[in-house]
Amino acid sequence: MAITTDVCYHFGVKPEEHGIGWSGNSGADWPFPVSRAGVLELIDDNEISRLLVLDANDGKFWDISVREGADNSGLSRIVRDKVLLSDSTNLETGSNISPYFETREDRGSFEHYYLVHKRTHIYLRPYDITKNSDTDHYDSNGYLDGMLVDINLYIDGERTTASATMDDIDPDGELFADKVVRANRVRTKFSANRGDHVITGFQTYYISQDQPPPPANNVSTEMDNQEAFSDTVIWLSLINGTLYDRVTAAEVTATFTAVTSPDGNTDAQRITSAITTDSISASGDSLVVWHTAAITVTIGGDAIALTTYNTSGGFTLSYATGITKSGAVVITPATSADIFDFRIVNTALTATNLAYYFDDIVNNSGNIMICR
Repeated sequence: MAITTDVCYHFGVKPEEHGIGWSGNSGADWPFPVSRAGVLELIDDNEISRLLVLDANDGKFWDISVREGADNSGLSRIVRDKVLLSDSTNLETGSNISPYFETREDRGSFEHYYLVHKRTHIYLRPYDITKNSDTDHYDSNGYLDGMLVDINLYIDGERTTASATMDDIDPDGELFADKVVRANRVRTKFSANRGDHVITGFQTYYISQDQPPPPANNVSTEMDNQEAFSDTVIWLSLINGTLYDRVTAAEVTATFTAVTSPDGNTDAQRITSAITTDSISASGDSLVVWHTAAITVTIGGDAIALTTYNTSGGFTLSYATGITKSGAVVITPATSADIFDFRIVNTALTATNLAYYFDDIVNNSGNIMICR
């Protein structure tokens, strides 16, 4: 059980007059008793029950009966706060009531669904349509003079700027906000600066969008494998019949014949003599190369130990890791050898990286790992 001593609640009994369910009464001029004091109920001379509150702010008793009684009951409809009984029909005394209501949060079917707010409609009408003479503090449509209404949207718990403001409202007023927003949670607040009107309807239109959850840290395994080969130190490729180092865009002087490569294209180089590149400085780098016969690779005159990973179509994929050498790179065939996609990368390649690379060359024509 919860106990509250600083909130006044109202329960609607007749929906057409009082609203539905519980609501809070608030505002600077709403009378409120001292701490832990309640209301006083009495029966007047007409056998009508009255609710009185001794306001802690001004020390006066205020009648907070919220119904309009029968003739001679003494109960009249009050549309402002703290209006003296002698001035109950004088709309220049007391203070304006500023009503508002907030909807519950609307959500998608699941947490990863988003709502795109298209339009919200709120329908209202004057409490008493006969007060439409454009006199006595009412306008020609039956609303209190100066009445403004707002619709505000709360997006994922945060309030946006006012979406719609309306004045000079029609008797059968329709206020709508068509601000397009996208959020996981949307809540709507309607507020007015005057009372004496009735909300007759409320409708919101959404488009629901499925938003699949992203992979962990927004990085996929495929991206990891591609990134492992992206920081190249040397990358020899045959482009329009000429051998280039893609890193420096420089032509590599070599004698070769273009032959079929393991990706199914004619991009391998058949060599019978050594290929020498510009000098490099490697620190913990890795090397990959496809070849059909025995070759040796040296950096700065030091031999690099090659390890066989796998074979396909007469080609062997060899690799080396942990290379820390400086100097020119020399690729030498024992007699004659076909080589393809020789590259050194500034990465410690893993078995997973090599498996991804091998599969793309053999089964996907190198469409991901080879620049065309």
